[in-house]
Amino acid sequence: MHRLRVSAVLVAMLWGQSLAWAGSWQDELPAWWSSATAAFDMAKQYNPVRTVTSIEELDASGAVISLERGETRTEWSGASSKVVVVKAEKNGKDASDEWRKRYAKQSGTAASNGAATPGGPPPGFDATPFDPKYASGVTRGPARVASGFVEVPYTIKTDGGPVEGVVRFSNGGMVVSATQQWTKPPIFVTSIISNIDYGYRDGVLVIAGMTIDAQASILLIRKHYRIHFQFLEWARKSD
Repeated sequence: MHRLRVSAVLVAMLWGQSLAWAGSWQDELPAWWSSATAAFDMAKQYNPVRTVTSIEELDASGAVISLERGETRTEWSGASSKVVVVKAEKNGKDASDEWRKRYAKQSGTAASNGAATPGGPPPGFDATPFDPKYASGVTRGPARVASGFVEVPYTIKTDGGPVEGVVRFSNGGMVVSATQQWTKPPIFVTSIISNIDYGYRDGVLVIAGMTIDAQASILLIRKHYRIHFQFLEWARKSD
């Protein structure tokens, strides 16, 4: 009987602590979000230098049928940039020259993720939850605790249609990751889902990695790609 009473007391204490913690982060969430937006805005002071990119083509079952992987370094001079291909391969064969030709066609266009295309991305494709550019278009849903994180659903209003996602905070208010999808993808694209891994550099919030899962359909031809970026180095812009 004594053990049952002790157990009941412990459960009550843990439950009370859980309720107190839940109330605490609910109150602090607006400050967490504002702090993350400010920290992400400071990322404009930094440039990504080293990027590892992998491009997977998948079949209908989700199996990888083609794999392209490469490492690049971006050399910055003011607002201009030059992408240097360190190495690349496709399906186990060297593809460095092919990648160098690909980047040469970009005519020095600054590529924050090492894979920009001429003409730029579709409207709203660059939207992320803490970008001050989209701050006025962000609405948050009710937060919840899941798998040790505080998850916050959000919607970003963009010229290309709403972007819906969920961002994850640690219980200390640090941004960990986000998953989002475009509800109105560009023509021929049936779906785009992005998984974002965040990291902090000297108090600045940066995108440490990103995986884009995209499916397209043109007539009877369907394509499924998964593109992953790792940004392994960041350098402060020169004054």
